[in-house]
Amino acid sequence: MYQTVDNTLVITVNDWLSTGLTYKQFTHDSSAGYLNIYRRGIKGNTLIDVRSIKRPERLAVIEQAFGKVSSDGAKSIFVAKIDDKARTYYINFIKDDGTPLSDEQITKYTNKASLFTALKKGLEKQRIARAKAGKRILMGEFWKLAMDWYNEHLVEFPCDAYSNVRSFERTFKRYLKEDYSALIDGNMGNDSARLVSAEMRRLFLSIWRTNDKPFVRVVYERYLEFVSGDRELFDKETGEVFNPEDIRYKHRNIEV
Repeated sequence: MYQTVDNTLVITVNDWLSTGLTYKQFTHDSSAGYLNIYRRGIKGNTLIDVRSIKRPERLAVIEQAFGKVSSDGAKSIFVAKIDDKARTYYINFIKDDGTPLSDEQITKYTNKASLFTALKKGLEKQRIARAKAGKRILMGEFWKLAMDWYNEHLVEFPCDAYSNVRSFERTFKRYLKEDYSALIDGNMGNDSARLVSAEMRRLFLSIWRTNDKPFVRVVYERYLEFVSGDRELFDKETGEVFNPEDIRYKHRNIEV
């Protein structure tokens, strides 16, 4: 698959071989000046400068496998941008103790989800391109490439760094399976945590944002007092008084 290294579009020798081209063709073209080696490596990881390939029949085979090479500069298969859906998810996330995520946590998780979303879309593009060529992605190479790309973007999208490919792979696979909740540290993202409506979020915050910053048990008790009509609560930001009737289930016992 294509990689972008220092704004240079490259493929590995393993990529070259996966398209159906041979190692003999690679060594011949390299020695004859028909392509440039960007960086030497071992076990098939030598990098070939794609734009230096001078034999059109070779380039045609590569483009059939990985997609057409753009003429306007090297482009990565991954495009990093903020995932607005992820941001909304983390803004509305409520932890087990009834409190929301901090601004720092929201930013961190949104950044991480944004990078993982870019990787997911890039992986999908590569699978489609390789399938058209009757090939499969070499996932071992993909995980290393994906982790390197992820770490390179941590300056722009600050979040957790990875140095172990297997750890990165496990986290990414969990994200593919569980979506945004998979990226939340510890047990905050398990089934006991939940997303709530904007109104319920404001209600819980109004209970918690008091001088004593109550524990979850006290929040629960005050919530029951509110829905029973024994406690008045209001939104400190808007001044709106909450109505217990808007929270209760009709014709049912009080539930949390």
